[in-house]
Amino acid sequence: MWFEFASGTPGRDGASGSEDDGETRDPSGAGLPVLLGVLSVLFGLALFGYVGVRSEADVWGSIWTPAGVALVAGATLALIFAQRAFAYAARYAAQGRDVRPWLVAGVVGALLYGAAQTVHWRLLEPGLEQGLRVEVVSFTLLTSLHAVFCVGGCIATALMGWRQAVVGPGACARGLGKLRRYWTFLLWVWPLLVLVLVV
Repeated sequence: MWFEFASGTPGRDGASGSEDDGETRDPSGAGLPVLLGVLSVLFGLALFGYVGVRSEADVWGSIWTPAGVALVAGATLALIFAQRAFAYAARYAAQGRDVRPWLVAGVVGALLYGAAQTVHWRLLEPGLEQGLRVEVVSFTLLTSLHAVFCVGGCIATALMGWRQAVVGPGACARGLGKLRRYWTFLLWVWPLLVLVLVV
């Protein structure tokens, strides 16, 4: 993934010259918009394929159970927590403050999301033997795609944490602003996936 690691201009308090929310603008930094555009196309194709398969199915069983609904709700809350943690990290990095606790909190949120999804996938396995193969496989593919990009976000977060530890918070303020936007994108995609799966 393409995130900016270039150092910002330190201010008098040691902070970067970026905005308070870590949103320093880089006219040449088209990497993140291109990445988000590619991800949007991938998610769109996956949703289109899901809708096509479902429209051709004579019978579409329900894969939603009380436990499944609770796990989806838990995964959603974990993503919200992760996105807010990265938002605070971007803001505090621009102020020259230590952001490692917020990066750790964001990764914890992402891991909780992954744990909820893993448990949900395991609960759906019996459906492969009960005539719900297409439904279960479709759900697993869509949510796995989202989970893969969450893992990518965790890798970028680890790089940001290393950069912050070695150089200082001001050096990664711009990159953390982009990281926040990346997780915001994932947060908005997730309810869309769930909505399509529920309807």
